[in-house]
Amino acid sequence: MAFFMDSEIPSADKIMEVFYILMGLMSVYAGVRNLRDRSNPSRYGTFVFWTLLGVVIAFGRWIPPMIDGLLIVIMVIPAIAQRVKPGKAAEPTDAEVEGNFRRIGQKVFIPALAIGVFAIAGALIPAGNLTVGIIVFALGMMLFTMIMGNAFAAITVMTVGIGAPFVLALGADPAVVGILALTCGYCGTLLTPMAANFNIVP
Repeated sequence: MAFFMDSEIPSADKIMEVFYILMGLMSVYAGVRNLRDRSNPSRYGTFVFWTLLGVVIAFGRWIPPMIDGLLIVIMVIPAIAQRVKPGKAAEPTDAEVEGNFRRIGQKVFIPALAIGVFAIAGALIPAGNLTVGIIVFALGMMLFTMIMGNAFAAITVMTVGIGAPFVLALGADPAVVGILALTCGYCGTLLTPMAANFNIVP
């Protein structure tokens, strides 16, 4: 907890560390799940690979470098020996799919539709302040791409809602702004495995 309570560490670093811990725990879960899958002939190797990967991702900051390196070396042994294989996938039945649709319905698209709402809210942005406009545009691209999983989908709404009136209208170079916006969007794609286009809808 000392890391998260340290006032000298930027909040962005702390938030990023939380994401790393969550991703690591997901990896450990994948390892344990494969270990319990007796239909997987490579369940032990798969368990070692995913579990150690999760430990390094989640707790690598606090593990001594020598131990980190040792865990990585052990982790790749099953992969080199081709003993890391997916187990039996538990696919939902038609009844489960139908039940989930009735329970969730069109609510699955709420995160995507929230983009428009936040774009409109961004219009509190001080008029004539190019620097603030660029910052909000860049951060908005990152956040909305995290939701959409697609920077090209996010940039359309963000450009109409924020980019055009608060950045381009003030004389910023469209080519430079476009590159910056998409770069920030791609960063958003890399920040979370919960992107709508890839995980939530399927």
